[in-house]
Amino acid sequence: MKIRNGLVSNSSSSSFTMIVKSKPFVAALEKVHPFVKACAEEFFEEDTCFEAPVMVAQYVSNAGGYSNWDNPLLEDYDEEIPLDKYGDQMRPQEAIEEDFRNVLKKEEYVIYETFC
Repeated sequence: MKIRNGLVSNSSSSSFTMIVKSKPFVAALEKVHPFVKACAEEFFEEDTCFEAPVMVAQYVSNAGGYSNWDNPLLEDYDEEIPLDKYGDQMRPQEAIEEDFRNVLKKEEYVIYETFC
């Protein structure tokens, strides 16, 4: 198994973990599209195992293209999904990896991805 600090790979299965400091996480929620905010609120959970409070999101996909984020429970989200940016659909993984990550400073988050 290979481990790298980065984004999506072309491997058959992968695991993506993003850890964000709590204060920047809350600030970032105000800067992103409502769909991206809904995804972040759905998939990030507070973790108190570190010295400072952090928010953690974990994504796992397999060779068949299925992941634990395929069917988000965004029950309260009734606004438009920005399909013009992402084609025919916007997946939660893209929303978090691309849009949410881009409003954070590099020192405010870390991404771990494993793939095999």
